[in-house]
Amino acid sequence: RTIGNTSLYQDDDKILWLFYNAVMVRGGWSGALINYVISHDNGHSWSSPKRFATTIGNLVKNSPLRLDAASFLLPCYTEFLSHKSYVCKVIHRNGEIVSKTCDAQINAEGLIQPALVRSRNGDILMILRDRSKQRIHISRSTDGGERWSGPERVGLPNPDSANAAITLDDGRILLAYN
Repeated sequence: RTIGNTSLYQDDDKILWLFYNAVMVRGGWSGALINYVISHDNGHSWSSPKRFATTIGNLVKNSPLRLDAASFLLPCYTEFLSHKSYVCKVIHRNGEIVSKTCDAQINAEGLIQPALVRSRNGDILMILRDRSKQRIHISRSTDGGERWSGPERVGLPNPDSANAAITLDDGRILLAYN
């Protein structure tokens, strides 16, 4: 079994959440599911794996974005039958998922591996890889990740390679891309 694309998050209780893709059937990443483990001791030991996504072809790549002490957004995407991005809102308590909703989708084929950052005005930006080897795309949420704008191309080339982004302490966004 192949695993990859780890996505790490530390919640306000100092619990580490490690999401990763586990290829369950032949076909590469299109046969993967999202699993996760947690650690209460800063990564010295981990829980048994739990399944986050139950349908093959769902993957993670970038880190979750904190909403508040009890919730975060996990950026996800599909690679089975379609290549689209979506976001799951996770509500948690003591290292357990209390609820999750994965309804916030980007309706654009070929835009995958979303990275989430918060802008200076509080909006959440989703930065997307373009499988057609053209430009990085950005979508915006003004309501905490419930709904997303249509993706827009930005003036940065993207040769179908991964992106990563963080918001710096001063509010600027740092984007790493190829």
